[in-house]
Amino acid sequence: MEADTLGMLDISFVKSTFSKNNNNTFMKKGIKGLRLPKFIHEEAKQIAKELIEKRNKLIQ
Repeated sequence: MEADTLGMLDISFVKSTFSKNNNNTFMKKGIKGLRLPKFIHEEAKQIAKELIEKRNKLIQ
């Protein structure tokens, strides 16, 4: 699940088609609410944090 989630967060390969509102819903419910709490590897948690920051900057 960690690798799949990191792939979903990484928008450097494919530009996101989400609007700002859709992205916020996706991040709140799908990522932060469902997937991130299940991460067990510290390295994956750190990468996710970095990808979330990049995603938020680009979607703004």
